[in-house]
Amino acid sequence: MKYAVYTDVGGRANNEDALLALEKDGSYLFAVADGLGGLEAGEVASDIVVTTMRLMFLEDPAAFDLLYTIEAANDRICEMQKKENKKMKTTITAVLVKDGKVQCAHVGDSRIYLFNKNGVLYQSIDHSVSQIAVYAGEITPKEIRNHIDRNKLTRALGADTPLKIDSYSVPLQDVSAMLLCSDGFWEYVYEEEMIALFPADGSPDTWLEEMRKLLDLRIDGNNDNNTAVAVITD
Repeated sequence: MKYAVYTDVGGRANNEDALLALEKDGSYLFAVADGLGGLEAGEVASDIVVTTMRLMFLEDPAAFDLLYTIEAANDRICEMQKKENKKMKTTITAVLVKDGKVQCAHVGDSRIYLFNKNGVLYQSIDHSVSQIAVYAGEITPKEIRNHIDRNKLTRALGADTPLKIDSYSVPLQDVSAMLLCSDGFWEYVYEEEMIALFPADGSPDTWLEEMRKLLDLRIDGNNDNNTAVAVITD
């Protein structure tokens, strides 16, 4: 498997996104976390979740449990909130590739895309007020990008409510590429463009570079942090 990553502060004062791309003993772990910018320590929350995942994966990839690790990270964020007396929340989107399977898990509105030769095989569903508007038939999925409540989340790590994690699994042989990204990325790059820009040379670096060109054309200088992990399977 080949992968490339990037993160950019955008038009913000600091970067509250965090990412992860690890390989050990034939297993892979990829993640993107987006700390909530309206809170006091979003960057602390996003760092806690990727650090927790990194340590637990590297300790024993064979025994690594994706959902358990996200729950453990959530507990640590809640503990840190009490210790520091600061509000901190983050999204998490993660993919574990192990034993011929691709397992996806996410909370919030950072996204996972899995692709095959026919296009999008799987797209994570946002946990947001805008997604509720889609369910209600008020807007289309594409209109989420410009919806007035797009940045209001219904789930996040560090929330007062019980944690609910969405998950999805598929055989690795069914997946040709993966993209994990924060909302500061997918807001400006559309799904059909992700597919159209898939590189002929099979390079994830080329793929990210071409998608970032579109993002750069569309931002207004006040854009959010933007982060992505691109993966192409052999």
